[in-house]
Formats: sequence, C-alpha cells, structure tokens
Amino acid sequence: MAALAAMVCCIPISEADTWRSEGLVYEVLEDGTAAVTGYTGDSVAISVPEYVTIDGITYSVTSIGDYAFEGCSSLVTIELPDSITSIGSHAFGDTSIIEFRVPSGVTDMTSVLYDCGSLESITVSEGSTAFAAVDGVLYSKDLSTLIRVPQALEGEMRIPDGVVACDVDALN
Repeated sequence: MAALAAMVCCIPISEADTWRSEGLVYEVLEDGTAAVTGYTGDSVAISVPEYVTIDGITYSVTSIGDYAFEGCSSLVTIELPDSITSIGSHAFGDTSIIEFRVPSGVTDMTSVLYDCGSLESITVSEGSTAFAAVDGVLYSKDLSTLIRVPQALEGEMRIPDGVVACDVDALN
C-alpha cells in the first residue's frame, strides 16, 4: 500500500519533456530517472513521491532541480524520499520551511536552503554518507565543514571541534 501511495501519474504540460502532477513539475533525465524541476501550486505541505509514472513508464525520482521550489512562500513542510541523491542550488530558497530533513541518499547539494527565514532545524536521515546534523545545524559527514545554520535557530550554537571550513552560504 505504501508503494502505491509513493507513486503518481503525470500529465504533459507545454514544455517538451516536462510533466506535471499535483503541482510538481517533472523532467525525465538522461540516466532514466526523473527530477522535480518546479512547483506550480500553493500547498503548505508537499510530499515528493519516490516514483512517478510518465507515459506509462515508471521512473525513480532522484533529484530536485535548481530553483525548483524557490519563492514558494506558502511552503512550510516538504517530505523527500530517500531515493533523492541530488538537490540543486536554491531548490528551497525563499520558502517558509520550518524543518528540513536531508534524505539519506543525497550526496550533492549546495545553497539549497538559501534565504529560508523560518528554518529552525535541519536533520539528516540515518545512513547518510555525505551529511550530518548536530543540534539542528548541517555539517559534512566528517564534521569538518559547516554547511548550513538555520536562520531561525534559537539559542546558542557550539561549533564542533574539527570544523575547518564553512560553506559560503552557511550563515545566509
């Protein structure tokens, strides 16, 4: 039953090779997977499915494109499946997301949560090989790089020993 709930069917929209379902805009990638490349709705909560069916073919959803949800100010909650391996630049920029969970499969993401003034906490799914979270703050798995401090994080923040680098947008 859960597998059925995680799959959606799509209808074509005007751009070639671009499909839409429940406000999510998808594109089939060269590697035979699908990416969420945009959002046309105004929901407060969105759940990206693990699979999407386009023209009768089922694809694994593996990435969130650059700027996919940027400016969706009504967006407070986003659920991403662990099939996601890449999240593009500014994918969730200028949204109202309060908590963000990095899926375990993600190995690539840069400036994903830029200008998210409501963001209070970041967590990382168990099994991640690329990222770790300490007290709601995102770091590289080995805790050598500070990647993102939530803008609405309250209280004091202690940077763990061993942090030697800070991403350019970590404090933005």
